Amino acid sequence: AADTPSRSGTGAGSGRAQAPRRPARRRNRPGSGCWCRSAPPSRWWCASRGSAYPLPCPDGQRALNNSLCRTGAAAACQQCEGGTFSSDDHLTCQLCQAGYYCPLGTSNSTRRACPSGHYCPEGSGSAVPCRAGQYSAAAMATNASTCVECAGNTFSPVAGSSACRPCGRS
Repeated sequence: AADTPSRSGTGAGSGRAQAPRRPARRRNRPGSGCWCRSAPPSRWWCASRGSAYPLPCPDGQRALNNSLCRTGAAAACQQCEGGTFSSDDHLTCQLCQAGYYCPLGTSNSTRRACPSGHYCPEGSGSAVPCRAGQYSAAAMATNASTCVECAGNTFSPVAGSSACRPCGRS
């Protein structure tokens, strides 16, 4: 059987290879200017008008809403607040684990262990120092009860001390 061209010149039997079928484009909402080839997870956004491939929200950020495709990371994503970190799916920010602290934009709840001389309850955006006159040798402390008063003839001149010093020394 001889190849005969179809009306369009690209159909079966035309002798030309057909271009692969592209998935149907899906528009976020009228006027958004962002076209995606498929419905991506809601943590994704489009880099520019007419983008074919969406990008994920950066680590330490969460998606602002559940629309399928948004233009620009600044409009689509928001840094997680202090005391929280981005979940694996970047849809929510979760409380930082006790014994750790999570500053603004943290992507991992166990990246910053609470240092000695401080304590970090669940949801800490920064390490809380033991007050002057107290110390804590424990790292990853979770509450103020780990801060201990300095014994007689010792002192800690600043907040956040991990040990007391003998009196007569500075």
